[in-house]
Amino acid sequence: MKVQACRDGLPETQHAIEAIALDAGGAVLFQTLQAQTLHTFLRSAGKLFQLHAVLSSCAPQSSIPDEALAVAMASHTGSPAHVQWVNWWLNQARVSAQALCCGAHPPLDAETRRALGQQARSPSALHNNCSGKHAAMVYACVQNGWPLTPPENYLAASHPLQQRVLAELSGRLALKKQSLRTAIDGCGVPTFWLTLPQIAKLYASAAREVAAQNFKNIAPATHAAQTEPAQPELTAACLPSDWLPRLWGAATLHPELAGGKTRIDSVLMAVGQGRLLAKVGAEGLIAVAYHHQSTQAGLTLKVLDGDETARTHAVLAVLQHLQWLTEAQVQAVFAGLDSAQALPTRTNWAGTPVGQWQIEF
Repeated sequence: MKVQACRDGLPETQHAIEAIALDAGGAVLFQTLQAQTLHTFLRSAGKLFQLHAVLSSCAPQSSIPDEALAVAMASHTGSPAHVQWVNWWLNQARVSAQALCCGAHPPLDAETRRALGQQARSPSALHNNCSGKHAAMVYACVQNGWPLTPPENYLAASHPLQQRVLAELSGRLALKKQSLRTAIDGCGVPTFWLTLPQIAKLYASAAREVAAQNFKNIAPATHAAQTEPAQPELTAACLPSDWLPRLWGAATLHPELAGGKTRIDSVLMAVGQGRLLAKVGAEGLIAVAYHHQSTQAGLTLKVLDGDETARTHAVLAVLQHLQWLTEAQVQAVFAGLDSAQALPTRTNWAGTPVGQWQIEF
């Protein structure tokens, strides 16, 4: 499969794509030529399962808001709303942002970036796109009495928290822990070297668990989001036996918090009406879980050169091919993206059409 950026009908750039979709039983629904054997790092596409492991390590809590959960599994844009819910986790743990080990980078949100510049303020770790995950990890460490500072802080592969994440992934993939190879992710935590089918299996397992608990999502348009983070006292109240339905609902009810208002994974979840849970990863990766009626499945797609615009066009083409999205929904996704480069028609700076993006399966 490839995505071509054409100018006046001629291919200007070409991006090779590998992708595979599996149902919850492991049957192949779609695959490209080399998808079965291609490896890639899981990167931020692992956040759903990292957070599941984090929450499963804690005493049952019923008062963690959905908004906080959405931010904890996000590659967020560092907007004030995102920072607000990152701080919620830190406040519950009674620690400052100095506990975050993810490092700082300018917020991805343009308005926030501009406001920081106007105020002559430097970005902090709160603006890091992975700060929600890190804040939840800090919270879990405080809950369990695990170390937060060197020589073995929560980034270390040997740390009890990261061992929980390792057990989560190895268990879902039915692999021995020692068989999973890891490296250091951009935010400092371990990331896993997996095949595309293994990542699809992870996402299919999430869809299967949601279906098994007869989870029914609420349409985002009917949900009244909290505007301010509440600060409830966390108590050992009863929670559902598994966090997956709760996390699915949090992400699909609050897609902007689970990424950003114009990011491809957030827009997919906003348009998908609770049927899709999507998560991007760095270097051209995206994974999607699908749950609707009798179908539960997972899709992994990788752009080999890491191009993000090609990723958008490729994943929309595959989702429509699988009939997980309709043509109208695909057009709604395009309308929700803010980059002119993401539209099917390529234009120049004056808005003049100059070519098309084309997909070849």
